[in-house]
Amino acid sequence: MTDFITNHSWDIRTPATEPQFWGLDSHDLHCWVELDGKILDYPLKTLEKCSGHGTKNLKYVPFHKDLQPLLEKKWRKDYEYKAKELDGYVDYQTFWVVNGGFCWYRSIIIADRLKSKGLNPKIVYGSLGFVQKDGSVYYEYG
Repeated sequence: MTDFITNHSWDIRTPATEPQFWGLDSHDLHCWVELDGKILDYPLKTLEKCSGHGTKNLKYVPFHKDLQPLLEKKWRKDYEYKAKELDGYVDYQTFWVVNGGFCWYRSIIIADRLKSKGLNPKIVYGSLGFVQKDGSVYYEYG
């Protein structure tokens, strides 16, 4: 288990040809919500624009199952801190849901809204890759 948790956020990024977990303190990851076997993520155009290697073909690779609760705890704590800091100043929830670059917060907001409707969503932390014309995958996040 400790092999998965080692903090590698200081490592120099190598060509992103394989999914990579860079440690609990790293922002280099992607997260999304799964509901009834469907992935709920940003619109494709938003994801494409956030990467110089963006394509219409995506590949989602979850991090190890033992990391999921640790990442959930870390990002929920961060979300609660940021939300408390911004509460009353801006509509941070709409901003985080609509704009790319806030997948951690977006996933928490969407999952919580779905749970409030009696549904059972799951936040998944992992890597997001863009399948290139030659079939290779460029992992932009994670």
